[in-house]
Amino acid sequence: MGKVIPDVSLYDHAKATAALAAALYQYHHNTGSMTEQAIKDNKPDKFTLITGDFYGIQNFIFSEGGSTNRSAAKLLRGRSFAVSLLSELAARSLCNALGLPATSILLNAAGKFTILAPTLPEVAQQISTTENELNDWLLQAYYGEVSIGFSSIQAAPADFEKGNFPGLWEKLGKAAERKKFRKLRLDQTGAVKGYLDSFDNRLSVCPFCGKRPADPKTENDAYLSGNVACLICRDHIHFGTHLIKSDTMAIVSTESQYKGKGLKSPLFSKYQIVFDLGTEAGAELEKGGNLLAHVSLVRGGKILKKGLGVRYVSGYVPTYTEEDQYDNRYLHGKKGDKNLELIEMIKNGEPKSFHHMAKAALNSRMDCDDKFSGVEALGILKADVDHLGKLFACGLPDERLNLSRLATFSRQMDSFFSIYIPWLLSTDSRFRNIYTVFAGGDDLFLIGPWNRIIQFAEKLKKTFAHFCCENQAITISAGIIVSKPGVPVPNIAEQAEEALEEAKGNGRDSITLFGETAKWDVFAKQQNIRETIDAWQKNGSIGKGLLYQLNGLIAMAKKEKELVSSKKALELDDMSCLAWRSKLTYSATRNVGKNMGKTERQAAVEDVLAKLPGWLCEYDGKLKMALWQILYNQR
Repeated sequence: MGKVIPDVSLYDHAKATAALAAALYQYHHNTGSMTEQAIKDNKPDKFTLITGDFYGIQNFIFSEGGSTNRSAAKLLRGRSFAVSLLSELAARSLCNALGLPATSILLNAAGKFTILAPTLPEVAQQISTTENELNDWLLQAYYGEVSIGFSSIQAAPADFEKGNFPGLWEKLGKAAERKKFRKLRLDQTGAVKGYLDSFDNRLSVCPFCGKRPADPKTENDAYLSGNVACLICRDHIHFGTHLIKSDTMAIVSTESQYKGKGLKSPLFSKYQIVFDLGTEAGAELEKGGNLLAHVSLVRGGKILKKGLGVRYVSGYVPTYTEEDQYDNRYLHGKKGDKNLELIEMIKNGEPKSFHHMAKAALNSRMDCDDKFSGVEALGILKADVDHLGKLFACGLPDERLNLSRLATFSRQMDSFFSIYIPWLLSTDSRFRNIYTVFAGGDDLFLIGPWNRIIQFAEKLKKTFAHFCCENQAITISAGIIVSKPGVPVPNIAEQAEEALEEAKGNGRDSITLFGETAKWDVFAKQQNIRETIDAWQKNGSIGKGLLYQLNGLIAMAKKEKELVSSKKALELDDMSCLAWRSKLTYSATRNVGKNMGKTERQAAVEDVLAKLPGWLCEYDGKLKMALWQILYNQR
């Protein structure tokens, strides 16, 4: 009794037990072997483990090609939500086809799910049939931009026993990897049949995606602000609108012939999504067995409708409040129609535009409350957990890894990103202007004021380490870029992905900022250096002139380090970078503490020259992480 470690929640344990029981019952019932001896026999392959994987998720979310940037934020929200819904409904479709309950879905996060089914001839056939049906719809709706793949392996009860499960899980992972190389049947690919015939002669291509034909059904649609769009983009904007306004969401079978407001193109042609379903309509649908799910949305940790199950909306969206009406930052800059337009856009409860988020990066000047300094720009952060596959496979000793612990690990990791992070953004005043593009599984993509994004990166590292009980083997990497708010989202998404790849290329457990990559502990030291330089400025030790000169000295120090580590022959011109020490000493002697007394100035010069050369030698280009924050905040 006293030797049991309660590291698996009762929920995950009970859910895994229910999945095993359902599969066992079907197996023995359908094979006519419902005897005690047959049930206890752990050698036959009684189970089939199935994985479902959505392909092309990121390209789908950030796809471009339309002629308008209007509703870009709503499209992002809608596409991200659509991916999670499609994954959930694909798992539901397969379970329904196999006659299994929802508890048979062991894992479901970030576009991937795992189902436990019995090993029966009809199961293998139904897996293939359902996969083809789902991909037929996806191909018709998205022209092959996204697809879903099912892979499966058979397992005996003995494979789930202590010490055997890691080998079974590795085998399933390899099957999923093989499936990636044959995402679609070859007879399904090629030109989309009837593509040109699908256009209405009065209308053109959809202005949002630039791929599908604009549909007459969307004319005068309230969600499109006068545009005519394809059914898919219309529905994604519909999602993006209701996710921040509605309290409840229902999944309704299309067999109900539901006539209320919903999707123009039901998902997989089977499922209608309805927000804020009325009580009478809900009762009628439930009576007919067509109300498949009815849940309260949860935003910022708040359950919006009591008495229902809950669904966390994995994202926080900053909205306008009464305070925004009096925020003078929106008037900063060149006077003109643009400033007035930003003011007119402020409507309580509506989501903030990227231009308003960029304005939130401005800082009040100490000499005048109505004037501001800093760069109006967005910070884009992309982060994910390092070596997550290895953590699943090798994170626990073989004798401790089992189905329940795997489910607990997956659910808790997903909850950190999909529940905790949105809650943090909504409750910490520093981060309330940060927009969640997606957060779930082990991925995070945020857009917000560039300086607040950098602050959040510090918080992310600390809270994730705390979440992992300071386990040094579980790390996270991040990439941050700075961009103007008018740049198309697909472009900044690509740049952020490149920054993340640079961080991972640094041995992981790293962050890339301002084009420089460093381990998290070095990044933390840069924040301390930034605070020291800020203090020098406040007490009059240094001015902006020296900071701009320091930018050039950083490049020289970085070049020197590259020369020292290089084995190539050096040219005389290459040696000029070695002069950074003398340049720094000369500049500091002339410029530090100009308005101070002699004694005070001498102390300031000694302090600056005692620290700056050491920073340049140790950090070279990484010192930009501290310096550029200061320059961008003061410009």
